Amino acid sequence: MSIRWRLTLFHALTMLLIAALLTAVLIAILFVVMHLLVERPVRERADDAAAIVQTTGTLTARDLAALSEGDTFIILRDEQRGVLLQSEDVPPIVFEQDRLLLERVFESGFPSSDEIDGNYVYAVPVQRDGEPLLVVQAGQPYTVIDQGPLRLRIAPPGLAGLVASAAVVTILPAIVGSFLVARRALAPVNAIVRSVQEISEEDLSQRLPVRSRRDELGHLALTFNELLARLEVAFAEREETLASQRRFVADAGHELRTPLASILGYTRLLRDWGLTDPEVATESLEAIEREATRMSELVEEMLVLARGDEGLPLELEKVDLREVASDAVEAARIAPGTGVKIVYEPPLAAIDACVDVDRVRQALGILLDNAIKYTPDGGMVIVRVQHAGEQAELEVTDTGIGIPQAHLPFIFERFYRVDSARSRAGSGLGLSIARQIAELHGGSITVTSQPGRGSTFTLRLPRSGPPAAS
Repeated sequence: MSIRWRLTLFHALTMLLIAALLTAVLIAILFVVMHLLVERPVRERADDAAAIVQTTGTLTARDLAALSEGDTFIILRDEQRGVLLQSEDVPPIVFEQDRLLLERVFESGFPSSDEIDGNYVYAVPVQRDGEPLLVVQAGQPYTVIDQGPLRLRIAPPGLAGLVASAAVVTILPAIVGSFLVARRALAPVNAIVRSVQEISEEDLSQRLPVRSRRDELGHLALTFNELLARLEVAFAEREETLASQRRFVADAGHELRTPLASILGYTRLLRDWGLTDPEVATESLEAIEREATRMSELVEEMLVLARGDEGLPLELEKVDLREVASDAVEAARIAPGTGVKIVYEPPLAAIDACVDVDRVRQALGILLDNAIKYTPDGGMVIVRVQHAGEQAELEVTDTGIGIPQAHLPFIFERFYRVDSARSRAGSGLGLSIARQIAELHGGSITVTSQPGRGSTFTLRLPRSGPPAAS
């Protein structure tokens, strides 16, 4: 059963219950009215007449007239059920149908009452000093209620008609109204369903209609729209990641193709000439070793990037970054073939930070290697460590050939090379690895450069550790 019909049925049953309660209350009110307007006055007059008969033995015409005021009638019967006295306006039907009432009174000796064709009749037995038993009857038609301000009828047909009319008047409109209200209330749900059915993976820019922000359906639509916005961003990031991976695979294949082709060529040369020409054999083996080393370094750097992309956890510890920078500088100084002066300018005070020491040392080593590689012999590389608010900065400045401004936004991209002058060595992955290490720590890496005057790379790291770790 649909929600619409459930709501309609619930409202209809609720209205039926209310009608039943109102009917019960109405019946209770009618019984109270009967008792107050008919039954109690009749009983009081019957008791008064019985008291007079108990005292005098009969009722005078004056007594009969006084007790019969209004619509009340009085009947005095003997033990043979005969009528001794009666009011003028006694309905004939009473004499025809009060036999059972009289039998109960004569047999029990106690008062009793009955309804006889719309008349309330109350009978009281009277016995005086062993004389034969008399019975005083007082009655009044229920139609007296119609003469009051309530204008009600207590007769069963009238009450049944009243209840039936109330049911028709209340239940049927309640069912129709509940159905229309439920349909109108659930219309936004249908609109939401239609909108959701139209949304596909190819187009997540659509949003659900929000008719009102104040009700539950409006909140539901807003929540769906927020979910769609997050999904749209996630799918866009996924597409960007896939595109980046495709570019990475293509670039990696291109980078690996060159050394592989070189190794294959020297292998053929070694096979064809190396056995008879020692010089060719030596040259070929050196070239194969050089290209294999280059491939090994490239593969290692690609694996480093892949592990970073997988989000492998950092091994954090609190260290003094002056010591990390000092270790990186010493490693760069002892590297073979270095004709560049490396200057380390540590601060006086310690600069503590929560970092992965090996990865930060690796990133700083990449920056130093990059600075030395593109600085002519006799040039200088300066390393500094300093505070920057809640961050620590490791700065590497060189006096090398510099980087043109047009290339600065792209130099941290994977396999990106500026020009032939800067691509004479390296895979183009070092700065990408350095940026990845910085971002894993919740930091960043930036560069400023002037062609012919040198470059400055700045690695910024939060001293309290990555945000997730904090």
